[in-house]
Amino acid sequence: MGKFVVIGERISVTAPSIRAAFEARDPEPVVSRCRQQLEAGATYIDVNIGPAEKDGEDLMKWAVQLLQGEFDNVPLALDTANKAAIEAGISVYNRAKGKPIVNSADAAGRLEYVDLAAANDAIVIALCNGNGIASDNDERMGYMQSAAWKLAWTLPKTCGLTRCSWLPRACRTSRWTFWNSSR
Repeated sequence: MGKFVVIGERISVTAPSIRAAFEARDPEPVVSRCRQQLEAGATYIDVNIGPAEKDGEDLMKWAVQLLQGEFDNVPLALDTANKAAIEAGISVYNRAKGKPIVNSADAAGRLEYVDLAAANDAIVIALCNGNGIASDNDERMGYMQSAAWKLAWTLPKTCGLTRCSWLPRACRTSRWTFWNSSR
């Protein structure tokens, strides 16, 4: 059985102190937040730089090198909507403690992140969500099933996965009906 992985998600531009630290390239708040998460038992540290359209590549490289240098090559999850920034982070990533995680592929526009992870021997988090925000649980399940099926058809072609045990039960038990009805 595989090891349980805890991803610390507190290095994010949604936190004002981290956003300011990223903008100023101030290492102290980022290092402090990382240390807290590692001491609390995090296996991986998520580095969420937001969309980072202006300087995402440089910012991701800075963050990866900072954290892996400070914490003996801690494994990281690279989190941004900027694909070039993820590629830049992977280019300087030290794999001494583990593979990078590409966070995250989804069926709402970031399905190519599966290919990016496969091409770079990285792990990928694939979310089962589609476009928009669901108004109720039935609509939410529809989004999840649709997105899960897009991922289920992409993953085997990309990385040879053949098992679908990670799919929601509703998808596994009615995949033929669902797949035919969603075309």
